[in-house]
Amino acid sequence: MNNTLRHIALIIALAISPLFLTACNMDATKEINSTGNYVPNIEDIPLPNGFIGDYDNAISYDTPQGRIIESEAVGKSNANSIQNFYINSLPHLGWKKSSSQYHDGIKIIFTRQDERLQIHIQQKQPDTLSLHFSLSPI
Repeated sequence: MNNTLRHIALIIALAISPLFLTACNMDATKEINSTGNYVPNIEDIPLPNGFIGDYDNAISYDTPQGRIIESEAVGKSNANSIQNFYINSLPHLGWKKSSSQYHDGIKIIFTRQDERLQIHIQQKQPDTLSLHFSLSPI
């Protein structure tokens, strides 16, 4: 009898585990960007709280090799906080950090499958940052 109960418990656990994992993944995505604000034309790259995307000047092309997107956002923060935001949040969305450069602001490069994302963080005014996003095929 104990073996039967164990088998039933195992079957139930296996049946509900995909539902549990999906719910956990949805909660992680909510924590990444609680504002629902994303980079213009790159719907799966979150903007930090307080940043506004420039939808009017975003450029997007579809090519046989993949997407090419140039987009910008502005907001009030410091460059190190924004760098940490992307270094900590993008791996949850499948991006891998490949390099960082510290010339003329901060440039962070990420890759995912066959795409390359460059984020350029620049100080525009004492308390305002400009974020430039370049997405292109590898």
